[in-house]
Amino acid sequence: MEKTSKTYASDHAIERAAKRAAANVEDHPRVLDPAKIAARRAELMLTQAQVAAAIGISQPAYARMETGGRVDPRLSTAAKLAAALSVSVSDLLD
Repeated sequence: MEKTSKTYASDHAIERAAKRAAANVEDHPRVLDPAKIAARRAELMLTQAQVAAAIGISQPAYARMETGGRVDPRLSTAAKLAAALSVSVSDLLD
């Protein structure tokens, strides 16, 4: 799939939101709640592949986040995930 200027703008918006989210996150154990992640993605009617692409990880890696196999990602990944799902990182914490 070829990236368009609209795609690049969306990517940059997610990156900026992720940086803002990371700057506003208090010190926490960084354990994400898989059910909250899956529920929010479903609310937004996004596929796992779409969210994974938006945050720069593979779809299988993202699937592990939703099933509990990977609940302590890097803060930067958690911030990107929150931005892609239009929530704060704290909204995704267990």
